[in-house]
Amino acid sequence: MAKKHFYITLDTETCGSLGHPLVYDLGYTVHDRYGNIYEKRSYVVREIFYGEHEKMRTAYYAEKLPLYKKGIREGKWNIASFWSIRKELFSLMKEYDIKAVIAYNAGFDIKALNNTLNYLTKFKEREQTFFNENTTIWCSWGMACQTLLRQKKYFKNAVENEWISKAGNVKTSAETSFRYINKDITFKEAHTALEDAIIETAIFASCIKTHKKMDRKILVMPWKIPQPEFKEYCKKVEGI
Repeated sequence: MAKKHFYITLDTETCGSLGHPLVYDLGYTVHDRYGNIYEKRSYVVREIFYGEHEKMRTAYYAEKLPLYKKGIREGKWNIASFWSIRKELFSLMKEYDIKAVIAYNAGFDIKALNNTLNYLTKFKEREQTFFNENTTIWCSWGMACQTLLRQKKYFKNAVENEWISKAGNVKTSAETSFRYINKDITFKEAHTALEDAIIETAIFASCIKTHKKMDRKILVMPWKIPQPEFKEYCKKVEGI
């Protein structure tokens, strides 16, 4: 019998600039290739959420801060130090022999985790990384752009529901991806880490289910991948 593989899909919410993001909310799931979830974790990072008041005012979803405070009181988020969060994550990676760590925009999330680690340690000798060099990192955004978001059914949905940017490009966000696979055009992304990690787990599983060959590494501007086919689709539709 083939060995069952397990994965971690994570998401971060950050404050600070896009160039130097700091993680204040980290959520993740442990799951298999079919999207079955075995573990869920949701953390508010104590050092950032409570220790960086000025930077927290820059949080992209700063209007959600009252929601976080209410959720903390209700036990929706665990408040923990960045170090204890990392330690538990690594413990689960070992327990489940995690094959890959996945994020929908892995380039950003890994950058945010690395930046937070270096910001808190203030270690100037060399840049440190949150994950060690042996950790396999996959990007489900790139995976989706190579599979699900190149399907004619997706293009049809995009045209009908206006999932098109001002520049005329088909949208490739986690929100529109989940709307497509879940057949729910009203779905709104929560933009809290665990909730987003849960939908991104489903997107990953749907990508795998296509059985299409794909590059799972972090790609540069993966949103560009479906655009040529989308343009051709639009030309054909307009010509009917």
